[in-house]
Amino acid sequence: MEILEAVLMKMGFDGSWVERVMECVTTVNYEVLVNGTVSTTFTPERGLRQEDSISPYLFILCAEVLSSLLRREVENNTIHGIRIAPTAPVIFHLLFADDRIFFVKANEMEAGRVKALLYAYEKASGQVVNYDKTIVSFSKGTREVRRNRVAEVLGVRAVGVQEKYLGLPTVVGHSRQVV
Repeated sequence: MEILEAVLMKMGFDGSWVERVMECVTTVNYEVLVNGTVSTTFTPERGLRQEDSISPYLFILCAEVLSSLLRREVENNTIHGIRIAPTAPVIFHLLFADDRIFFVKANEMEAGRVKALLYAYEKASGQVVNYDKTIVSFSKGTREVRRNRVAEVLGVRAVGVQEKYLGLPTVVGHSRQVV
């Protein structure tokens, strides 16, 4: 939870407020029923408690760390996002609840940078990427060999244009045909 405290302080929250928030997230203990018997008390070692009403806000603050890491990579030209128009800003990721969509070039170097950033974020935050549920999608011009290499570097499966995410196609194109 050090990442949460560091983010709160970096964003300028008052020290006494940060102390109160940290006390709320670090002093919890749990007991669970195992075959009808109450277990011994234990303290979680990482993560935000999902049932707390403040948790979504704290999650967003922690997620800002990954956004900042990605932004730095874009500024250093080690990751290249996309532009929807020549004068539009670069888009390198989108967020939806606890999901992220990254936009990078389909090459091993950028895939490696994304993987390294995710690993660093996991170590710092205690949040873990579920690579079994993570996919990579490519533009139609990307060769099969490159698709396979990038998916291998990321440790995820590649999906085709027919796949959907949250009910929407994973690839957006000019086709007016309903999929």
